[in-house]
Amino acid sequence: MIRQHCSTVYATDWAMLLFRVFSLNQTIARKNPGPIATQVSKDPAAVYRPGPCGCCPIPPPSNQIRADSASGVGHCTLKNRSSGSTVAGGMTARSGAITTGHPTANCRPGYSVTLKPVIGFYMVSSDTRFPDLHAQYPDSFPVTASSQQRQIQRLSFLGRCGLKNRALVPLGPDASFRRYFRLAGSGPALLLMDAPPEFEDVDTFGRVARHLARLGLRVPQILHMDKDLGFIVLDDFGDRTFTRLIDSGCDEAALYAQAIDVLITVHDHPDAIDIDLPDYDRKRLIDEALLLPDWYAPVIRDRTTDADMRHSYYAVWRQILDRLPEPATSLVLRDFHVDNLMRPGSGDETSDCGLLDFQDAVIGPVAYDVVSLLEDARRDVTSGLKEQMRRRYLEARPLLEIENFDLWYKVLGAQRHCKVAGIFLRLLLRDGKPHYLRHIPRVVALLEDGLNDPTMQPLRQWLNDWLPERLNPFPEISVERARSLIDIPE
Repeated sequence: MIRQHCSTVYATDWAMLLFRVFSLNQTIARKNPGPIATQVSKDPAAVYRPGPCGCCPIPPPSNQIRADSASGVGHCTLKNRSSGSTVAGGMTARSGAITTGHPTANCRPGYSVTLKPVIGFYMVSSDTRFPDLHAQYPDSFPVTASSQQRQIQRLSFLGRCGLKNRALVPLGPDASFRRYFRLAGSGPALLLMDAPPEFEDVDTFGRVARHLARLGLRVPQILHMDKDLGFIVLDDFGDRTFTRLIDSGCDEAALYAQAIDVLITVHDHPDAIDIDLPDYDRKRLIDEALLLPDWYAPVIRDRTTDADMRHSYYAVWRQILDRLPEPATSLVLRDFHVDNLMRPGSGDETSDCGLLDFQDAVIGPVAYDVVSLLEDARRDVTSGLKEQMRRRYLEARPLLEIENFDLWYKVLGAQRHCKVAGIFLRLLLRDGKPHYLRHIPRVVALLEDGLNDPTMQPLRQWLNDWLPERLNPFPEISVERARSLIDIPE
């Protein structure tokens, strides 16, 4: 359960703000009947000013409120205390504000002036060039108006690509800073990827996509790219993720077998590592595992992680990894799970498996993507299905040393669960994305299962000494309190 403190909405242009709030109220009331309460500060000191970090390139949290028409607006975080504000249909806000004016001059186009990454309250809009767009796509995700400038950049990019007559239909957010828009209208099925260049590298996405295509895998074709601004137009694979197919009654084992076959294809291909990518070495694995004491532990323990705790945790992982033999290595996609696997198009081709979210690929242990698929933080996978898929993978790769694979599988499972527990808390506290918290109990249970192996005894002992609270029911979280326990970088 999440308890968030709310924010007062501040503005300098009272008439315009009240007009916008009234219009927004009417829009929401038509679609989501219910009260709307908006407080407007009359404090003359509540003016917009950049924070000490200047312009922070933090895209605003999404899914705050819904509206079918509202002008794109900039937003800032104020040097001011906050009090209550709630909007029907959306989350309560923290340290956020709405302004009807343009972002300040020293703010990079497309981003907001903030004191820190915030969990904020933002107005949203659909593509205002197409006023009936929301009626055509009633289930679409609202466009978060990070700034008028970013919207202008998007539309300008589409114009340069000859797509100016295609409407932008926003899709739901993922765990990254990227945003996706479906291009509605006549023509081929296309998506726009909006990837802020300060956080995302579309050039790497393109390189990995082309490499996977050369290996014979199904990836979205890139039609247009702007590396400097972080935009890509690519094929739209549709909505049929493996997750949705399974939930709709498709054969779960057959879909998982299809996914395992993709990994077999990659790991057996002689050119799989013929690409310049980072090594997924022991140091990087430990750095990722440190997300647990950095983000998860302070919330569960309700106190800051000190240097002794962090150093001892690092030493435990160094001890575990240093004892392992060298693994079998290949191309590792890293986020290989059923939410990122697609059956492209609308046909019934059961042999098709489209890949998404592969831009963070590395060269590392072959067991990692098998772990990512079968030890899934987002859905339950039965032990029987896990063993069936493990056997399928190993039988197809008879030259692989089974004992080595199983040893790395166990260690990488624990490493990934430690990492993911930290990531899910970071998504809440830094990025304003709370919906991943529902998976925390599953992640902890998967971690506990893995600790039974003797290889993981040092980690089990550390967790029992330093983090026994993990076994308690997940606590109610005060976001403001939790953020105060974590040193969140500017």
